[in-house]
Amino acid sequence: CRPDCKGICPGCGANLNLEPCRCRKEESDPRLSVLRQLKIGK
Repeated sequence: CRPDCKGICPGCGANLNLEPCRCRKEESDPRLSVLRQLKIGK
């Protein structure tokens, strides 16, 4: 792999260097939206 390689999507197998991901984007549960804002320090 090259440093700029985007890899392979584990869900649909698309080569992300050549095409977009074909995974179906599902609506997330709005009750979990607060977790997207969570920042975990290292």
